[in-house]
Amino acid sequence: MSIVRSRRRQDNAPFERAARIIRKAAGIALSPAKSSLILSRLNKRIIATGSADLTGYLDLIEGPEGEAEMPFMISALTTNVTHFFRERHHFETLERQVLPELANRPSGQPIRIWSAGCSSGQEAYSVAMIAHAAGARTAEATHIHGTDIDHSILDRARMAEYSAAEMENIPRAMIFEHFHKTPTGYKVRGPLARMVSFDRMNLVAAWPAGIRYDVIFCRNVVIYFDAATQAELWRRFHQALSPGGWLFIGHSERIAPEAQNLFNCAGITTYRQRS
Repeated sequence: MSIVRSRRRQDNAPFERAARIIRKAAGIALSPAKSSLILSRLNKRIIATGSADLTGYLDLIEGPEGEAEMPFMISALTTNVTHFFRERHHFETLERQVLPELANRPSGQPIRIWSAGCSSGQEAYSVAMIAHAAGARTAEATHIHGTDIDHSILDRARMAEYSAAEMENIPRAMIFEHFHKTPTGYKVRGPLARMVSFDRMNLVAAWPAGIRYDVIFCRNVVIYFDAATQAELWRRFHQALSPGGWLFIGHSERIAPEAQNLFNCAGITTYRQRS
């Protein structure tokens, strides 16, 4: 091996180590080409923890204090891009087809919707607004469960306060009905907020047992995992859905070939569980 290649491998070693750690902890696959991204995103944590450099920070992560620091590392390396009514065709399907079908079930049967990788909550509250618009009976029956691995972004979701710029995709009538003005923006009103709950959850770890959802939104999340993890997640989503349940995925995502027998295509990036 040449000296140049040897040095290059040495230089990349901390980044490869960071990629192994985040993959083991959260299932996120970071290629060697993302070394500059890893360093830039972890730089604040390196400074905050008093680490000398990336190697020192990774020593901390893998040492006795690592358990407390790991959520901050995950938060730094995860991407949180979202807005209200993102990929609007999914919400049109929810409004016109999914909720009317679910509302026709026996009275008292809850409608369970999971926003997996919910980020700062806009997706979950968008679902809640559609359910509320479907009528009082549907709204009362609907519970939206938002989950994310990033503890800090979940705090923001629970706060349910958004800037004026973040509200631009919401119809004015919905803003008037479901939000109240604050000094810094808009906050979700109590009735809508009570339809939604948030919990921290690692998609590649254990899921709560025995819960079946009628609808799962997991959009632009699975793309960050390697192929084997993606295939496993499709299988687990199939198991987590009620018979005939709906799965909405991101515009750049596709069900893995080995999992396509688990779902029927029902529209653009829209699938139904195949029993």
